[in-house]
Formats: sequence, C-alpha cells, structure tokens
Amino acid sequence: MVLEQYEKEAEKIELKKEGPEAVGPTVKTILADTKLSARFGDYLEAEGEAGMDPGKEGLAIKLKNGKLDPGDLKKLEVYREDFLFGMSKVDSIIPRLDKASIEEIAKKSPELQEILKVVGVEGVSFALKNQMHEFAMKNQSKFQEISAAFETLDAYKSGEFEKLDKKIAEKCKKAGIDVETFARIMQKDTGRVKELEKEVGSIYKSSKDIIKKWSKGKVFGSHKSAKEWALSLSREKKQMDEALATVREDTKKIGELLSLTVDTDPTMREVLTRELVGDKRIKEPKSFSFKEMKNLGTEADREKAAKTHWEEYKKSPEYQEDLKVGPDAPKTKFKDGEMKRFKEAHGGGFWMRLMEIFFGNTLDKVTK
Repeated sequence: MVLEQYEKEAEKIELKKEGPEAVGPTVKTILADTKLSARFGDYLEAEGEAGMDPGKEGLAIKLKNGKLDPGDLKKLEVYREDFLFGMSKVDSIIPRLDKASIEEIAKKSPELQEILKVVGVEGVSFALKNQMHEFAMKNQSKFQEISAAFETLDAYKSGEFEKLDKKIAEKCKKAGIDVETFARIMQKDTGRVKELEKEVGSIYKSSKDIIKKWSKGKVFGSHKSAKEWALSLSREKKQMDEALATVREDTKKIGELLSLTVDTDPTMREVLTRELVGDKRIKEPKSFSFKEMKNLGTEADREKAAKTHWEEYKKSPEYQEDLKVGPDAPKTKFKDGEMKRFKEAHGGGFWMRLMEIFFGNTLDKVTK
C-alpha cells in the first residue's frame, strides 16, 4: 500500500510537469466531435495523410475503413499532439483579432488599412476570427508566420520595451514629473529641455510631506538640479523612438500577413465578399464530420440507392433529351446532380471531400 501510494504521488508530480494542455482530447474524442474532426481532417490533408492521392493510402482513409497498420497508432499520437498544439496557438491569437485590435494593427499597416476601407473593420475581424482555425490547419506554414509575428512582438514588448518603459517611469517619478506631461513634451521638436526643467518636481509642489518639497531647484535628497533632471530625461528620446519604431515594424508585419490572408485565402475571401454585399453571415459553414461519415451506411447501400436513381432517370423523357446533347451528357448530368444533392444534405469540409472520391467511384460504377 505504501509503495502504491508512493507511485501515485510520483504520477501526480509528473502530471503537474506536463500540464493539462499536454494531455488534451484523445483521437477518439477528436473524431467524434463535429468541429474538431473537420479541422483534424484538414490537418491530416496538409500533412499529406489524406489518402486522396492515387496509390497512397493515408491515415484518413485508414481511419475511414477502420484498418490501421503497425506504427499508425504512434503516428496518430504525434499528429494529435501537433494538431492540438496548433489549435492552442489559434486560440491564443483569436482574442487579438477583435475590432479594437484590428484597428490598432491597421494604423501601422497600409495594406490592412486598404482592406478596412473596402469592407470595414467589423467584417475583417469577423472573417479572421471565424475562419482562422480552418486556415491554420490548411495552411500551416502561413499560419506559423502569423503566429511567429505575434510572438516576436510580444517578446519585445515584454522584454526590452517593458524594461525601458519601467526605467523611464521610475526616472519620471524621481524627477517629480507626471508621465503624461513628460510624454507630451517629448513629442515636441524643440524646447524640450526648457519645458522639462519647468515641470520637474511639479508633482511634489503641492505635497504636504516636507521631505518631498521642491527646494532651491533640487528634489530633496537628490543631487540633481531641475536642469540636470531635464537633460537626463530628454536623452531618453532616442531610445523611446527606437523602441516605438520596433513595435511599429513588428505590428506592420502582422498587418501585412493578415491582409495577405484575407485577400488570398478562398474561404476568407468568400466571407469578406458576403460582408461586402450585405449577405447574411454564416458563422461557420456546416462541416461533414468523421462521425457522420461513419454513420452514412455502407458503400453497398449507397450503390444500391444510386442505381435506383439512375434507372429511374433512364426511363424519364429527360434522359432522351439529354442524349441529344451527346452520348455522355446524361451520365455527366446524373453524376453532377447526385453529387450536389449528397453534399447539400451533409455539408462540406475535409471528410466530405474524402467521401466525394468514394461516392464518385460509386457513381462511375453505376453509370458504366
């Protein structure tokens, strides 16, 4: 009992080290969830594991058929961790794609400004927030650029930028000048030192604390005169300008990547077009999930239903009219119609694209 409890305590420590995010949903849970399975499918496709290429049976096909080869479980675990890591990256970025954030980024990005002028900030924010998960799974390298750009900005702002900010704030406090007054004066092209000299010690002038009283041009307890403080504060301008230039450049990079995303990604562009012409918003297109695919029935069932429809069509006057167009016209029309109804009934997404291949083969067989 003691050793068992000892082992349990060790397991608790290991779990704390890994953190809950290292566990996450299992592949089974992912496949059972409509949204997650659709995104996992997009991820597998981007990894070349869709199995849609002739002669290559990817993991997606194996999962559909329920037949995994040796080593596939280990491969699935690697993909699961990478997929969940990518999803967590998207989740961390989405809150930073709200209207206020997009407006701030656009101030430093001419490319994003141009798009905002056409569609508006609300439309751009909506498109990015609602399509970023799908975009990230389908375009992993492009999303990684966006994620890296945000990380670069964050690292700088929480590092050198924050260190400089604290240093200047502390200097302002010691010099007895409030931050707003200091910032206003530092934006002036000329006369900064004189104005700073007038304002140094101003926050202490009304203080009842005699130790903080302004006396003889010096802050009590310091060895700097008002002029010396003014000169010292004024010298911070170069570093301040350089720091803000770095932030502007990093933010501009984010804006360029986001504008490129909404302009070149077909799904994003479709959402923006709907925003532009005032069509009803679709928060997220219906995706055909892995679970729904498994519940569709057998290939034999689909073949039987398609064969019935084909025979009915061949007996109709419409079939004879279509034959006049060409010998293959009826087959093409029938297959296109069946596929369209199939997709409209079940939605889109990766697993539907996968099913299109199988259903297309079934229709070819029926109309042969």
